[in-house]
Amino acid sequence: MPIPRNTLQTVPARFEMGPGETLPLAVNFARHLAESETIASASTVIERVDGEAVIQDDYIPGGAQVDDTMIVQVVQGIEEGRLYRLSFKATTSLGYVWEAYITIVGVNT
Repeated sequence: MPIPRNTLQTVPARFEMGPGETLPLAVNFARHLAESETIASASTVIERVDGEAVIQDDYIPGGAQVDDTMIVQVVQGIEEGRLYRLSFKATTSLGYVWEAYITIVGVNT
């Protein structure tokens, strides 16, 4: 029987980012891991909220990185006036799947 997927709320839920910025964004899953549980695999996906297709490598170069209890993803290429949703997915050593989302707002910096 598969273990259900759990969706988490992030704080802050929205993050402002300028077109010329390249920043690492991260979600810490520590509160949701048992004492001996670890993040076994991690992935990220970025999408435009308006539904327009994006080329993943243009916005999230390289793969998601696991740093202890956090998933870290470098983000770049955000366009002013656009909304993006960055999804973080953690599969744990016990087989649980956790997902968290951050909305990125493209602003003029």
